[in-house]
Amino acid sequence: MDLVERMQNAFTTIAKSKVPTIALAHGFCIGGATSLVSACDIRLATKDAKFSIGETKLGLVADVGVIQRMPKIVSSGDMNELALTGRIFDGEHAERIRFVSKAYDNSDELFEAGEKLANEISSNSKRIVQATKQALEKSSNLTIDQGLEYAKLWSTSFLVSEDLREGVMAFLEKRDPKFNE
Repeated sequence: MDLVERMQNAFTTIAKSKVPTIALAHGFCIGGATSLVSACDIRLATKDAKFSIGETKLGLVADVGVIQRMPKIVSSGDMNELALTGRIFDGEHAERIRFVSKAYDNSDELFEAGEKLANEISSNSKRIVQATKQALEKSSNLTIDQGLEYAKLWSTSFLVSEDLREGVMAFLEKRDPKFNE
């Protein structure tokens, strides 16, 4: 197995992880690092972070996943411009084109936000988070009707779960749920 294939496999493993992945980008995220960020479910950055699909300027076709994953995140026009120019863009631009959900003023704010987000996600039922992640991924390649049918299958499988009972009781009792996992 060559280096490119190993990197493709590594980034695909991240993208297909059962647990949500969060990228925190600060500093230079050029080439493969931009590919790595694009493989994550949620992306945050500092305003001065630098991204680039820099392979273009090196005489290479980006080959470890960014040109397959980033078009599902940003518009085709933005994707074409960034891939064809190899131009460096900062965290503020990444936020404008929705490559990152939010750009922060500094790394302290970024890491604080990342930790808060991870804690918020992990406070939910592990099974439901994993099922939701799978439904999001699957639905992105389905029609709306097919996606609704797929979501219905997941939802009905959890109707008799302890997670649902705990979630409803916590809501009624105006408290945070305590999922057993």
